[in-house]
Parts: sequence; C-alpha cells; structure tokens
Amino acid sequence: MSPAPARTAHDISSRALAWLHTNRAPLPLHPALLTEHTSLTSGGNRTILDTAIARRPLGLETA
Repeated sequence: MSPAPARTAHDISSRALAWLHTNRAPLPLHPALLTEHTSLTSGGNRTILDTAIARRPLGLETA
C-alpha cells in the first residue's frame, strides 16, 4: 500500500483560513486571495478538492 499524497501548506492553509474567515476570526491575509493563488500554482487531484472545499464558505464557487 502506498502512502497518502502529501498535502502542501497552501492546501491546508486555504481550508483553515476559509473556516476561520466564516467564524469572523481576525486573519493576517485575505483567504480568497490565498485560495485563488493555491488553485493557480498547485496541481493534483487533492489540491483541486482542497480548493473546492475552501471556495465554498468564501462564496467563490463557480457555476
């Protein structure tokens, strides 16, 4: 059995910041910008899933 693919800090940060943003926590950067940056610079199926998860609470989902 192969190990699970490693997630990048961007993937984890995008989801965590989106969650914190929905709970009105003060953040050091804008979560939507990080999410868009992650979707443009990272690759792989896991990143696609992580960015989709982060986009929903931020209201960035596309039709």
